[in-house]
Amino acid sequence: MDVKDEIKEKLSIVDVVSQYVSLKPSGQNYTGLSPFTTEKTPSFHVSPERGLYYCFSTSQGGDIFTFVEKMEGLDFRGALKVLAEKAGVSLRPEDRKKWEERDVLFAIMEEATLFFQNKFASTIPAKDYLAKRGLRPEIIASFRLGFSPAGWRDLKDYLIQKGFSENHIEKAGLVKHTEKGSYDRFRSRIMFPIADSSGRIIAFSGRIFFEDETTATEDQKNAAKYLNSPDTPLFNKSDIFFGLDKAKSAIKKNNFAILVEGQMDLLMLHQIGYTNTIAASGTALTDKTTTREGLLSHMGLVQRLTNNLVLAYDGDKAGLNASKRAVSIALHLGIDTKVIQMPSGVDPADFVKDQGKEAWSGLLRNAVSIVEMLTKKITIEETDLLRIGRRIRNEVLQEIKEIPSAIEQDNYLHFVSKLTEIPYKALQKDFSQLDDKELLSPPEIENTKTRQVKKFPDKITKTLGLVWYLEDREDFEHSTILLSFVQRFSGTLYKDWVETLQDKKQELIFESEIELGSEGEIHALSIKKKIEDSALDILRYLRPEYNRSIGRLEKIKDDQKMQKVMSDFHHIIIMIESPDELKQELYGNKKENNN
Repeated sequence: MDVKDEIKEKLSIVDVVSQYVSLKPSGQNYTGLSPFTTEKTPSFHVSPERGLYYCFSTSQGGDIFTFVEKMEGLDFRGALKVLAEKAGVSLRPEDRKKWEERDVLFAIMEEATLFFQNKFASTIPAKDYLAKRGLRPEIIASFRLGFSPAGWRDLKDYLIQKGFSENHIEKAGLVKHTEKGSYDRFRSRIMFPIADSSGRIIAFSGRIFFEDETTATEDQKNAAKYLNSPDTPLFNKSDIFFGLDKAKSAIKKNNFAILVEGQMDLLMLHQIGYTNTIAASGTALTDKTTTREGLLSHMGLVQRLTNNLVLAYDGDKAGLNASKRAVSIALHLGIDTKVIQMPSGVDPADFVKDQGKEAWSGLLRNAVSIVEMLTKKITIEETDLLRIGRRIRNEVLQEIKEIPSAIEQDNYLHFVSKLTEIPYKALQKDFSQLDDKELLSPPEIENTKTRQVKKFPDKITKTLGLVWYLEDREDFEHSTILLSFVQRFSGTLYKDWVETLQDKKQELIFESEIELGSEGEIHALSIKKKIEDSALDILRYLRPEYNRSIGRLEKIKDDQKMQKVMSDFHHIIIMIESPDELKQELYGNKKENNN
């Protein structure tokens, strides 16, 4: 028995899924609200017998490994690690020569983290600096903070001595390559390791720090204050928040997340007990060149855990702009978002250090919507009604535009009108004239690093699922009727469909089982209606395929094949338009027996 099967034997899918979704029994299965989208009617189903789940809202399903991958944003090996720990199964070490490249990169990042930790332990100035910033030794150890020395190749030489190749070290994002050779990317920096959801180190963010300022060169002093890992096979800036691995349980428990900008902000808040805090630093949310699609994907990570977010960015102009950018994305996804109003020029880390936990709790309690914060700010800074109106249109109405609910939009327009004394009708008119930003659907919750397969429309997958489901129930009469029909009109396409979707066979059977039921006898009329609907879907899909085939046959002047294809094509059009013709093709002489 391999490790995967051993884990499945010890963990039921109900036990795993119920840690994320509230499930209720429904016959032999369980149902609940989809964890992948916002819904009021349960569309998420779990089958203990098959060890599978399926979500109708997002048309996705799989086993415990697929589920954990999607919920935690992990690849398969990351999900394997998480589930192995839950099941108490040991992941047996293998010969390093047999490791896949990602395993090697993970090992390199772990060794680099240990290297930086050891250097930090012997670097008194770095320890003193963090102590002055208010960090206690236990939080430093918990987040595995480290220090990168000033040497050009200290880390590279260390990793090569450990048996890793220079090529892999570069792929991990730890060295830079030039014509004259390679050198360490991070030098003279306090190191903040960035982990994936399972706690594996995948990247670093380094803050410039000199053991002795007097020995630093001008180039070193002019270096960027923070330096982050580049995108690598392990790290994509749109796939992670700093501290998410340590915050996810508290986020789920408290049903809200606190988003800060810097690592020090996060560390100080975790230190005083706000462990539901995550940070954007070192990730795509702080990168102004990141696409809007990437930001949506990034904020989608929060939505997997909670639909409530509180932002706590620095109380300066840059912090306000960053807040607006983050809120815009969160509102677009329908996340209930509030903003902590930080004192001007103060960041959360320094506020907590100087004012303490109670003062921070007060700020949190008084968090407001971005609309309220911006509107109040404008009315304080401006006295001229024309200038107030101009800024409201440019700065506030566009934020309201991001909110997906028309009811909420209208409530905010009334709120702004009351606070500014701008007539509601004037606001509404300006609001209606705003150009919509590019409308983007929420990102699909899927691991893009997994193997890609050819996609077919739902009508194809659902039809094959119905055929396989009927065979699974040993209802060979009905499965033969539909299968013969599909093969008759799809020709060679059918073989391609079956080969491509074979890996999803059990999931497709489960999907049909949920729709038609699995207990007792299903009414013959239900199956008949399902067969007819599926047959019609297939015909509508094949209609343009036949058009293309006719065009190809015309070019090569194959009259014999053309005659057969044209005849079938006309028959397809008639069946699409006439239910009786479709039934005749399906049931033939058995038509009367199936009514």
